[in-house]
Amino acid sequence: MRWSATRIACGVWLATSLAIVPTYSLAASNLLERHAWLKLRIEQGRIRTTAPPGQCLSVCDERLGQTERLAVDYKSGPLQLRYERKTSEGRIIFQVNGSTCCQIQWESSVGIGPLYFEQVPGQPVRVRLYENGSEKHYQATGIWHLLSIYPDVRQELVRCLEQLRPDWQLAYKLQQLEEQLQKRWPEVRIEDVRQCVARLGDSRYAVRNAADRQLRQMGLEILPLLDQIDDQTLGCEQRFRIARIRNSLLPLTEDTPDQVASWLLVDEGYWQARSLASHGSEREWVRAHLNLLRGDSASPSFPRVARHVQP
Repeated sequence: MRWSATRIACGVWLATSLAIVPTYSLAASNLLERHAWLKLRIEQGRIRTTAPPGQCLSVCDERLGQTERLAVDYKSGPLQLRYERKTSEGRIIFQVNGSTCCQIQWESSVGIGPLYFEQVPGQPVRVRLYENGSEKHYQATGIWHLLSIYPDVRQELVRCLEQLRPDWQLAYKLQQLEEQLQKRWPEVRIEDVRQCVARLGDSRYAVRNAADRQLRQMGLEILPLLDQIDDQTLGCEQRFRIARIRNSLLPLTEDTPDQVASWLLVDEGYWQARSLASHGSEREWVRAHLNLLRGDSASPSFPRVARHVQP
């Protein structure tokens, strides 16, 4: 996106929307937070950026050794955003092309070399990290998977993302998530979900409705399990009901540790990746959990290992 020639200094905004007047807060820590109509959230492990349609903005703020630039164009087509911030900590560039498609470039002034973050709908979240002259690649279903599975990238990725939204408190939420994973066990099995989905195609209306209610009562844990079922094997009504169940269960707010734990507890891919990345007693616990998901363990009576996530 091109920067507008207009440079508007220190807290003054320009918007072309006639229907919605954007709100502005001088108390916020950066330009992204100061424009309260611009929302950045982590939902289902992915960054989601939203703004009222019709907005067009170009602003620059230079003060106290910090330089920020923000440009937003949502007059037609998908949301376009570019944000750049340079401080004593480093330089970040955040670009958005549509609400869930984004790229981040983070160059820290201390510590590890540059980090590149890419999020494209329908693809894994990807991170490239340069350290001591070598390039490391990471990818996972979402941000929580990356932070939980790969300690090598955790600290720098947290620093990077909190340049955009300091109030995300990712290290604290990650510790809470780990505590949830330590004390909870899967309450739903893939076999139970498959049986209910099969009954959604029953010829009897009462049976279909009962299966629908049972799936809803299982809660958030069924969402990753539904992903394991091939839509091509389902009938029209089965696909229709599953879509409605997904929509009813998906949270409409930012991710919480409790919600994320519900998804990860039954996500076999997560536990498989974590077993490969973990070591020692942690690996034993992770593999035991993985065996439980695969039906290889009769009960969750094996020991757990305390794991404190370092920010």
